[in-house]
Formats: sequence, structure tokens, C-alpha cells
Amino acid sequence: MENSDEQNPREPINSPHDKLFKQIVADPDMVVELLQNYLPSQFVATADWSSLTLQNASFIDEHLSSSHADALLTVRCAGTPVHIFILIEHTSTFMPMKPLDMLGYQVNIWKWERNSPNRPAELHNKVSPIVTLLVHQGPTRWAGPVQFHELVAFPNGEREDLGSFQPYFQFQLLDLAATKPEDVRGPMFVSSLLRLMKAAREGTLENWIKQEIVTLIDRLSAEGKLGFINVVGMYIVSVESRIDFCP
Repeated sequence: MENSDEQNPREPINSPHDKLFKQIVADPDMVVELLQNYLPSQFVATADWSSLTLQNASFIDEHLSSSHADALLTVRCAGTPVHIFILIEHTSTFMPMKPLDMLGYQVNIWKWERNSPNRPAELHNKVSPIVTLLVHQGPTRWAGPVQFHELVAFPNGEREDLGSFQPYFQFQLLDLAATKPEDVRGPMFVSSLLRLMKAAREGTLENWIKQEIVTLIDRLSAEGKLGFINVVGMYIVSVESRIDFCP
């Protein structure tokens, strides 16, 4: 996976959740495993994953930076660039207007693309498609809409007439709160780290440590992913300080 050399004006992220997330999306194997397991299957089958590029850009609002993190990747699909926007949110506040936020992120991505010095020639007077994945790490299951049209208060009987004047899109949702640990999809690395994030939010981190940490560290060591071991250790220490590590 390539990394864009465009400059990112944002400050480094200090939240342990965000550091773990950034480590996942920066690892070529893990981010591909994440996307292939949680994006629509038809898109997964047609995308050229060897072309995946992590863009050095962030689009979250400043006031949400303490509870959200994002990543923008670009992959070629039938020769055409497609952006993949990943947003992780670990807020305790229910946000029913999230599709409106997503619309804002999409517009900002298209503006960023328009002004990019690396904009592909085939995008002259056009914009790339955007596929959005929201990873919900909240304390309770997601209860909001995933389609923008669900936010629009259409007058009675006017949905069909007025609908064509409104943005129409949806985002893909990975709801960790609603997913049982055994149902978390993906190969060992991705599924174990997603279960770690779930356990950290639900207060079951001690169980995750007893069941998975030895196997995860052994596999990370074998694959030479030593940086991940440090990030996982710091994540555990940061989110849980009262674990009894004695057998």
C-alpha cells in the first residue's frame, strides 16, 4: 500500500483509540482485511487492492476530534479511482444527524480532491465516488439512520416528487456494540483487534486479555509487526488501569 506524500495540517492524535485505529489503517495487510470484510462484496470483488493508497488527509471537525478519527484511502476500480472514507467514533452521545455529518465529509473530500496537485487527469470536471465505512465503538448499539433520506422531513405524499432534489446516499456501518465477539469477521489480526476495541468499550478487557493476547502477540511477532505490540500494550494500559494480571 502506498502513502500519499501530501501534507496533513492536523496535529498528531493522542487518544489511545485513535492511535490503534491509525496503526490498523497504516498497515497494508490489516486495512485490506478490514475493508474486504466490511465493505459491499461486489465492490470488494472488482477493486484492485494492490493500488490501495493511504491519503495524508483528515476531514473530521475540530470539535469532534476527541471522539472521532478518520482515514481516507484511494483504490482503483475498473481503472477509476474510488475513495474509501473510514470514520471511527467512540462517543457516548447519540448522534441521529450522522448522515448530515457524512455529507459534509464527502463534500470536503471532493473539495480536497479538486485542489490536489495529484488529481488524476480522468477526473477533469468530475469527482471520484466515495464509499464510507463508519466503525461504531459506542457503549450501546447504533440506533440512528444510515441513509441521508431518512433525515429529510418530506411533506405527506411529496417524498417521490421532492426526493430527487435531495442527496441520496448511505454509509456502511460496522457496529461493534451490536456484534457478538464470535461474529466479528476477518482474519485473526483484524478480528482480534476489533474485539479488543469492543472489549475496551464494554469493560470486558480482562476477558479479552486472558483469551487472546498471547496468541495475538505471538502472531504479530512472527509477522514482524513489532510496532503493533507496543501500540496494543499502550492501548490496554491507557483504557484500563485496574486489571488483575495475576493468574
